[in-house]
Amino acid sequence: MVSEMNNLLKNYKKKIKELESSIKALRISEEKYRQIWEFAPDAIFLTKMGGKNSGKILDANPAASMHTGYSHEELIGMNIVTALPADKEAKDLVNVRENDLKQGNKVLFSEKKKRKDGSEYWTEIHIRNMLVGGEQAALSINRDITQWKTAEEALQKSESQKQAILDGIKANIAFVNNNLEILWVNMAGAKSVGKSPEDIIGYKCYELWGNPKKLCEDCPTVKAFQTGQSECAILTTSDGRVWDEYIQPVFDQGGELIGVIKIANEITDRKKKEEALKESEAKFKNIFENKGIAMGVFGEDSIITDCNTMLLDMLGFSKSDIVGKMKWSDFVDKKDLERLMEHHSQLLKNSDSLPLQYECSIINKNGEIINVIVNIGLIGENWVASLADITDHKLAEEEILKLKDGLEVLVVEKTKELTERNMNLECFFDATLNRELRMKELRDENKKLKAEAKKNKI
Repeated sequence: MVSEMNNLLKNYKKKIKELESSIKALRISEEKYRQIWEFAPDAIFLTKMGGKNSGKILDANPAASMHTGYSHEELIGMNIVTALPADKEAKDLVNVRENDLKQGNKVLFSEKKKRKDGSEYWTEIHIRNMLVGGEQAALSINRDITQWKTAEEALQKSESQKQAILDGIKANIAFVNNNLEILWVNMAGAKSVGKSPEDIIGYKCYELWGNPKKLCEDCPTVKAFQTGQSECAILTTSDGRVWDEYIQPVFDQGGELIGVIKIANEITDRKKKEEALKESEAKFKNIFENKGIAMGVFGEDSIITDCNTMLLDMLGFSKSDIVGKMKWSDFVDKKDLERLMEHHSQLLKNSDSLPLQYECSIINKNGEIINVIVNIGLIGENWVASLADITDHKLAEEEILKLKDGLEVLVVEKTKELTERNMNLECFFDATLNRELRMKELRDENKKLKAEAKKNKI
């Protein structure tokens, strides 16, 4: 009996010791959690869960007062669902969240709250259920994320602005990894292949803008990955479109090449215009050299920038002597120079109001004077002049004028001679006529006398 009592006493002491240890550990744990509760920077709320008072604040730590601006006494009894959220729609999600909590799930979400002074702030909320006094309750830890949210909104705004800028650029812009897979593309790039930006992600660049079955020949994107330097190229896609591509490598902070930015401008129309211009230039060059008339090109400064063989032959100079060195005025005869300089000055001001054809004299390398007809026209920013040699024609004209003058003198002389002869003839005619008339009068008078004599005889 005594032995049993001793054992019981021994067990009792042991239990007492264990209990004391548990109480000590509990006090340590309680102190630890009390300190966490008291000094935690996050607002912690203990709220009722379920029923008509669901969301009623049962307790709150000091940080909750700092966050909300309400005192501890004001917070107790306040409904965390209806009083603190800035957005009234938040209460619509209460039932959904309570169901998650009842199923043992943790609930995590962000919410904008309103302080006592009316200012708003963002919180990240972690909620889990717990038993308090045998009743369901919710422990809500609220972290102020206003600064992070503001930064996020600023970043989103910045990203939206960047996206708007990139989408507003008419060139195709895409970010491509080392497998040539498209990770991002702007709106213009997507529209160029009739897709949305989201639909393009994951495609290899050549599958959309090149031959779907193989890499582009001399692909600048591949070269950029190989060299780590910017590359550019003119590429023609299978549909006949021509692209001017610029590839810029992108490196991370560690200096590792993580991708390239492809910037491509469609230059199909420009290329066609360039080809048409080249063809036109070739035709002009052919006409310029083979038309059979001397031609030269000069700018506003009058310096000759080009000339054909016919003009070189006419002037007696080589092309290297003239082009880029001499002015058209260097060849004009002094008697015509002032007139042509004034004419050219007026042409620069208004080429529509003055004649584009005129005659002048030029002097070749040997000092010979050549008479020419000049036709001039403006092509772009340059003047093109064609010169027709009319020296022989001019000499023939002068000879004709001399002959004409001589003929006029001869005509005057012959006219005078004929006039004198005519006057003499008129005098002779008058004398002859007078004689004939006198003879007729004498004959008539003779007849009359004979008639009278005959009559008297009878």
